[in-house]
Parts: sequence; structure tokens; C-alpha cells
Amino acid sequence: MRALPVLVAAAILAACGGGGGGSPTSPSTGNNNPGNPAPSGGSGNTISVAGTVFDPSSVTISQGQSVTWVFAGITHNVLFGGTGAPANIPETSTGTVSRTFNTRGTFSMTCTLHAGMTGTITVQ
Repeated sequence: MRALPVLVAAAILAACGGGGGGSPTSPSTGNNNPGNPAPSGGSGNTISVAGTVFDPSSVTISQGQSVTWVFAGITHNVLFGGTGAPANIPETSTGTVSRTFNTRGTFSMTCTLHAGMTGTITVQ
């Protein structure tokens, strides 16, 4: 009798394709369409700013692309580090703000209002 639940579970898993069938996925880089980056100057990258984290905390984009931060809830700011970084984002609690990255490199992003709230934008 104890073997019956195990057999039923095995049959269900087999019918569903086991542990992860379907199309393969790649790790997120923050690009909403990693297989087809947005064209230069596009805005295919979004970072959620809610709670005390950037989500995702790092993104990789092509030179000339934009990143959009979506603010929901508490007040945050975003300060960028690195030569050629766009203008910082002042204190904001709701709405969206976009910045275009025209210089290649890795740029830090920090919310100075919340300790440890950091991330990076890599521009290729």
C-alpha cells in the first residue's frame, strides 16, 4: 500500500515531463529579452525598486541602451559611480525613471537611503 503513492507521484512526474522539461532558460541579466537585446537607444531593461533591493541587482546592456527603474512604495534614490555614468536619480517613491548609458564600462548603482542597496549596470 505504501508503494502506491510513490508510483502515482512517479507517473504524474513522467506525464509532466519530469523535473524541468520544456524550453531551456538562461539566467536573467535584467534584459527582458536576453536573446534579442533592445536596439540601440531602446529600453528593454527594467529594474524594480521596492523594499530595500534592486531587482535585478545587475544588468548587462549594449552601449546606447536605456535602463528603466520602477519605483513602488518607499522613497529611494539611485546614485551612479563610474566615469561617463548618466545623471543620478533623485529621491523618488513612485513611477518610472529611465537613464541612457552611452559609455561602455561597469557602473555601480547605490541607494544612499538604504544600507547595502547596491547593484551594477554593465555596458558592452
